[in-house]
Amino acid sequence: MLNPPLSPSPPLKEGGIIADESYEQIQLRLTGLVVKREGRLKVYNPIYAQVFNGQWVARALADLRPGFYGEAFKAWQEAQEEQKESFLLRGQALRDAETWAKGKRLSKEDERFLDDSQDVEKRDMERRLAAETEANQILTAAREQAESQLETANQELLETREESDRIIKKANRRNKLSLLGALGAIAIAAIAVPISIKAVDDLKIARQDVQEMEREKKQLEQDKDQLNKDKISLNRSLAQTKINEKKANDNLKRAHLNTRKAQEKYLQAQTKERAAQQQYQQAQEQVQKATLQLSQVNQDKIQAEEATAAAKEQLQLATTQKLQAETAAKIAKAAVDKAKTTLAAAERDQNTILAVNRLEKAGQASLNRAQYEQVRGLVDAMRVGEEAQQLVQTQGQKGFAASPIYTLQTILDQVENRAIKPWQHQTLLAHEGTVWTAAFSPDGQRIVTSDGTARVWDAQTGSQLALLSGVEAAAFSPDGQRLVTASSDGTARVWDAKTGSQLALLSGVEAAAFSPDGQRIVTASADTTARVWDAQTGRQLALLSGHEDRVYTAAFSPDGQRIVTASADKTARVWSAKTGSEIALLSGHEDVVRAAAFSPDGQRIVTASVDETARVWDAKTGSQLALLSGVTVAAFSPDGQRIVASSLYSKTVRVWDAKTGRQLALLFGHEDRVTAAAFSPDGQRIVTASWDKTARVWDAKTGSQLALLSVHEFTVTVAAFSPDGQRIVTASADTTARVWSAKTGSEIALLSGHESGVGAAAFSPDGQRIVTASWKTVRVWSAKTGSQLALLSGHESWVNAAAFSPDGQRIVTASQDKTARVWDAKTGSQLALLSGHEGVVIAAAFSPDGQRIVTASQDKTARVWDARTGSQLALLSGHEGVVYTAAFSPDGQRILTASSDRTVRVWPVENLDRLLVRGCHWLRNYLIVNPQALAKLATCQTPDLTQASAPYLVEYSEALAREGKINEAIEGFKIAQKWNPSLRFDPVSRANQLANDAKTDIPPMIQSTQ
Repeated sequence: MLNPPLSPSPPLKEGGIIADESYEQIQLRLTGLVVKREGRLKVYNPIYAQVFNGQWVARALADLRPGFYGEAFKAWQEAQEEQKESFLLRGQALRDAETWAKGKRLSKEDERFLDDSQDVEKRDMERRLAAETEANQILTAAREQAESQLETANQELLETREESDRIIKKANRRNKLSLLGALGAIAIAAIAVPISIKAVDDLKIARQDVQEMEREKKQLEQDKDQLNKDKISLNRSLAQTKINEKKANDNLKRAHLNTRKAQEKYLQAQTKERAAQQQYQQAQEQVQKATLQLSQVNQDKIQAEEATAAAKEQLQLATTQKLQAETAAKIAKAAVDKAKTTLAAAERDQNTILAVNRLEKAGQASLNRAQYEQVRGLVDAMRVGEEAQQLVQTQGQKGFAASPIYTLQTILDQVENRAIKPWQHQTLLAHEGTVWTAAFSPDGQRIVTSDGTARVWDAQTGSQLALLSGVEAAAFSPDGQRLVTASSDGTARVWDAKTGSQLALLSGVEAAAFSPDGQRIVTASADTTARVWDAQTGRQLALLSGHEDRVYTAAFSPDGQRIVTASADKTARVWSAKTGSEIALLSGHEDVVRAAAFSPDGQRIVTASVDETARVWDAKTGSQLALLSGVTVAAFSPDGQRIVASSLYSKTVRVWDAKTGRQLALLFGHEDRVTAAAFSPDGQRIVTASWDKTARVWDAKTGSQLALLSVHEFTVTVAAFSPDGQRIVTASADTTARVWSAKTGSEIALLSGHESGVGAAAFSPDGQRIVTASWKTVRVWSAKTGSQLALLSGHESWVNAAAFSPDGQRIVTASQDKTARVWDAKTGSQLALLSGHEGVVIAAAFSPDGQRIVTASQDKTARVWDARTGSQLALLSGHEGVVYTAAFSPDGQRILTASSDRTVRVWPVENLDRLLVRGCHWLRNYLIVNPQALAKLATCQTPDLTQASAPYLVEYSEALAREGKINEAIEGFKIAQKWNPSLRFDPVSRANQLANDAKTDIPPMIQSTQ
């Protein structure tokens, strides 16, 4: 049976233990729990390590120790150092433990426990032996002293007897006077004998006898003195000597008798003492044995109870382990299946990566070859493109390779001379100055550009549809069918956006605007009139005449039934849009009226004047509802019921009732000019920003200040509510932006980190994030917590543009450091560096589907990039000046660029499929006469091409047959027949016949050499 070391050593860990080929380790390996690997024992299965853990090992080790030993060992381990000795084993328990431990490998703790127990037992034995020795020594000393005293007494008695004899003899000589001395001696002997008997009797208690002997010794000394005195007395009483002699003899006899009795009693006392000691020892052994038996019984009982509990626990544990093992087996099987799936996916991914890398290299190689073999390089690029197309079809985006697209795009642009002859690929020319604006029509079918002239272009073909001279501004109608232009010569013109034909000439125009339904146009003119025109025919519908000075603006009401105009004659007027008749004269301003607008519901009109007032009017009657003094800018609340107004140099903001003109609130508190004022989305609050370094939140009804946002250290440039109106973001020249609670005005977060003034701050459309822009960096923040979500750091100069992707997951930035970068909008990590421009990157924008990015640069190019990988897909080169703008069409199929070279260009956004088709078209003639190349390009194998190339393939296959390449020739014949089913012959027979004919035609000398 395996005897594991009885120690709480940890179970085998991942690193294992050193293998020593011991018997115990061999036994352990035979259990199957561990295996030997690289010279160490390691757990065979991680499940074993979970089941046979430290707790299991502790219980197993405890079960291996006997109960009496285990309890004492555990108590000894847990006791304080000074108390450990009291729990060590002694006596029979120690001997039992030694017997049990014999032949076992013990832990250092067990060995120390037994060694300490043996040391204590040895010390106890030595102390007992020393005590017994000391007691024996004391008893021996007492016995020797008693015997010495008895011998002394006998000697003194003998001496007394001898002295008595001398005295008797002398007494006989002195007339029997010695008789008295004898009697004295007898008296002395009578006294000494009882003392000696008493000394023998007192030997039972050794220590008391010693003390008694000392007293008797003193008494004997006294008796000796007394004998001397008696001796003197004997000299005086000789007559009495004989009597004393007789008594002395009698006493001597009795003394001898008593001495013998005392000796016998002493021997009996010794015998009884030994018997008592033996009985005491036996009784002590019996008590100890009974105690051990009782302890063993208790231990057996406890062990039985523990064994029962342990058996139940082991049964429960075994059941649990069985369930765990079954579960682990299922998990292991699932893990194995998952691992197989993962491995297969990893292998596929690895193969895909290798294929992508191969295609990237092959694409570059094709591009390099095209530099000196243009056609062959393009053919190679086509083959690589088809492989890339198939890889994407089977592996999805994982199989995307950018190089084949870029290579095809570049080679095709080169062979088609697009950069040299841009008019062949939808370049819009004929501008005479820098093209500052370019815009698609709402449906993306047309483009309007302006450089002092306006031009309309077909967005698909690039053909110029119309030249609109002398135009300062141009705009499509809401439905995109017409254009209205305004010119510095005082005219406006309406054009058909499809054909470019002029529909109407609107003379005397300073401003123009379509009606909400796009059917009419209203124009304002310096000739003191406004006019309404039919947007389709250009026919004048109404003349709005009545102003006495130039008309600056004209606008339709929301329902298109009325028109409001503002004039330098200090008035605004309301007109019927149908008839042109004046409905109301809005008179009261003391200076030029520069702006006029309807409220959202069309019931009121607000005007703003150079006289620093704003006025509210009833749109039906023209009566003045309110005078808003000190106003240069005014705006309605979202519901149109109130107006917030401020003056450019004023420190106050006022809120007015848009119906009655009654001032509802004066927002007074700013100490410098107000830079911005805006209602919250629900119209309940107003936020203002000022040069006094503060922003303030006001109650839009009462005008009471709700919060002072006064932490910024310089001018507050921006203050805006979040879309839900719950938060406010402010930006300042002090390099910070801050987020505030719109309800309490408490600062939620300091958006600090920019190293220069923050020029812009805005909430994302969903209101969940805030983006701020500054020198070299753009930062994205949580609109809820104010925590910085991302630092878009990496640019080395000003960031010119920043835009979210359509799904809001990414941000693209353009910088003066000649790069554009794509960032993760959540983490701020840079996803891609769009590097390649040789000048400042002015603009960057995502395609509508978010898959591509277009950038515009001072290096006279625009570039298209893969938004996921950052790989360059296309170089749009050809402009001869700075490219200011680049934008995708609404459908994402075209790109529009505008440049200082006085051109606007439209570029097709070509994916790999379109590039392959384009390549087939350009290679058409080459592929017809080179059927072997056509056979390798599945995309180009259209019916017209294959039928045209079939005769050339037959000719090519015949040449192969004559060269003896019969199998290749047969295969070529079969393909030719597939391309042109009208070819009817047996490919095998024809190939063999051609081969045989070729051999027959060979001169004899040449045949012999073959």
